[in-house]
Amino acid sequence: MLTPEQQAKREGKITASFVPALMAGKLAEINNKYLELIGDPEWKPLIDEDDWAPAWGAYGEPFILDWHERKTGHAITRRGEFVQHPTKEFVGCTLDGFREFDKTTIDAKVCTAWTPVDEHLAFYTPQVIVQRACLQCPHGALLMVHGNSKPTEYPIFVHPEYEATLWQRIDQFKYCVDNFISPVEMAFPRIVPPEQWRTVDLDKDGAQFNWALDMKAVLEIWDRNKDHADAFKAAVDSVKKILPDDIGTLVCAGVVIKRARNNAVTIRRAK
Repeated sequence: MLTPEQQAKREGKITASFVPALMAGKLAEINNKYLELIGDPEWKPLIDEDDWAPAWGAYGEPFILDWHERKTGHAITRRGEFVQHPTKEFVGCTLDGFREFDKTTIDAKVCTAWTPVDEHLAFYTPQVIVQRACLQCPHGALLMVHGNSKPTEYPIFVHPEYEATLWQRIDQFKYCVDNFISPVEMAFPRIVPPEQWRTVDLDKDGAQFNWALDMKAVLEIWDRNKDHADAFKAAVDSVKKILPDDIGTLVCAGVVIKRARNNAVTIRRAK
């Protein structure tokens, strides 16, 4: 929940917190923001003080940031500061926090446990992109409380093509506002951020990678030895279970077993 001063600074702006809905194609939220920006007398906030989720998030945010600051040893500053985009005067963001140590925007979120973390990250990625752009900083992260878990920081990967599409969509929405064109009449389909990690099938596409032969060679070694490695680990565990507590050194079949003062057991071939 924003203070009246914070709300005043945001008036008339396309804010970072709105952009996830814009990229997700949430038409009700997009149209509501449109009505707000054109000054429609029928506009009213979609969220009020009696909505539990945003109220709990606003209440927990300072504690979450303080907790993470204490655990990492790095200050999270500029809390609640409104920052306007350096070139797009109609875009801005209200910061949850900024970490000067590594030039990272920090956005705290309390998220439902029944939605996977990756889905939350994908949805809120646009918000972090706008925050980074407003501050002109290299990094952005979500500090997420997933269900009842402790706060976990997730660095946000930004794909250049997706970022370009995001700014194009913001410009399209601004065009609607400037020309009083209802976004209902425009196409704002859902656009999901691409995965950070790509999938490669070397069996089909190996010829195009100069490292494919080396990878295949070491994977063949791994495959030949995997079962032996599992058996080796199981044997080590069994030796430690069978070895009587009062034996410090045991020699058997060319193998030496030693127990250290801290009770750690080592197994080596005899010289």
